[in-house]
Amino acid sequence: MGKREQKYRTAIYCRLSDEDYEKKREVSESIENQMFICRKYIEERPELEEAEVYVDDGHTGLDYDRAGYIRMMEDVDAGKIDCIITKSLARLGREHAETIRLFKVTFVIKRIRYIAVVDNIDFNGRITSIDIPIKVVMNDNYSMETSNNVRAALRAKAQRGEFIGSFATYGYVKDPKDKNHLIVDPVAAEVVRRIYAEFIDGKDIIMIAHGLNDDKIPCPSEYKRQNGCNYSNNRRLEKTYYWTYSTVKKILLNENENYIGNMVQHRIEKMAYNIKKFSQVEKSEWIRHEATHEPIIEQRDYDMVHKMIQHRWKQMDCSKNINYFAGLLFCGDCGRAMTKSKRKDGTILRCTTYARIGVQYCSQHLIYLQELEELVLQAIQANVNEAIQSMDLEKIRQQKLQTGINDESSRLELQLEQLERNYHKMVMTLSQELISIDDFNVFKTEYTAQKEIIENRKKVLQKQKDAGKIYMDEYQRWLETFLQHREIKELSREVLVNLIERIDVYENNSVNITFRFKKPHQI
Repeated sequence: MGKREQKYRTAIYCRLSDEDYEKKREVSESIENQMFICRKYIEERPELEEAEVYVDDGHTGLDYDRAGYIRMMEDVDAGKIDCIITKSLARLGREHAETIRLFKVTFVIKRIRYIAVVDNIDFNGRITSIDIPIKVVMNDNYSMETSNNVRAALRAKAQRGEFIGSFATYGYVKDPKDKNHLIVDPVAAEVVRRIYAEFIDGKDIIMIAHGLNDDKIPCPSEYKRQNGCNYSNNRRLEKTYYWTYSTVKKILLNENENYIGNMVQHRIEKMAYNIKKFSQVEKSEWIRHEATHEPIIEQRDYDMVHKMIQHRWKQMDCSKNINYFAGLLFCGDCGRAMTKSKRKDGTILRCTTYARIGVQYCSQHLIYLQELEELVLQAIQANVNEAIQSMDLEKIRQQKLQTGINDESSRLELQLEQLERNYHKMVMTLSQELISIDDFNVFKTEYTAQKEIIENRKKVLQKQKDAGKIYMDEYQRWLETFLQHREIKELSREVLVNLIERIDVYENNSVNITFRFKKPHQI
């Protein structure tokens, strides 16, 4: 009876990025076309059977944080998929390092067959030629070139005074006839005018925010979402739906000058083509054009508001309100910073959302400054005491562990050398026909098994050794950091910034302190 041919449960993966749309490649690279090519390939090969289709529409190939791809790999981990097929390798991904890792590690360990139809790639556990690495590098270079070309094109548009943002500034919408031109959004523009008018009339920024919330006017990010925009403000509190001090202040400052009909762009730029982070651009390099669209605010009102803001800031005496917890202290529930105020019974810290917006959005999370200082000082002193008590014992413990690993590694090397000598002796014995091939094969099987056991144990020991080094590096960093403060009696801004990442305050005076350096878990 003939051996039954393996059936590969095959996942079809299709991806289309935004740049594919922009280049008008809908016909050649469309999801439907990719699916058709993959299905036709499967139909022509009896060992393949379609299991599931996974799609990522509008996702770049420069990272693997894609819903369809993640779902597919979860099914791979669950043992539901034996084979992945794409139209081309570029559809799987364009990022060099992660794509190579898939071929060298993931596909091998999971025993996944991978097929890229038009690239004529059929990978089944081994890279037998340089075709795959070369194509991966070429795809990565293509992404870099595309990114550079897009960046140059956007810069050219900005230099012509055309709008290049993904979303229009609050108060405007993109012109349906020309997406690089802004037109006034009557509803949002009226809110902008109200904010400017109320500020000129003497209303405080936070009172303006209160009024907008009382009138149930959605904040800019919520307004965009209500109007069908897939918008996120890239802040920790991206789902905020109410007006805050910061939101109103940003509209009043209006650094892009949109509200007076101007266009100021290229204020941030992407750090690299394959990194999602952005960096600030020097003000001298901003691209500015005047009278590019209809203004919402009169120039005189705009100038008046900016003078009023500068005047108010100059009047503030920051030296009387020093808060060395600034930038470190947050509400444990809503995530906003805590704000300081004075009462007869002492200085208190409360959630900014509660203090400025109201109890309907967050509770006050009140804690006295003196109590917080005591809690933080005690936590620092506890780390200092632990560092003092553990430093000698921990070094001795780690030395013993490393000595044990080194001794065992040496014994394994000796065993391996002896095993190799025995093997070579048996080869010589076989060549002299002093033993049969069957006896030699029995010995070889035992030799291979013993060698594999020794090699695996050596790998385990090396991992333990590497982990021990990492542990000691982290431990030494923690130790030295806190030993510098062994005489600490009071807090200072410098101490807090050097030692603490953040402090989260919860109700009932519950505080969670996250230190910059933590004592690592023992291995």
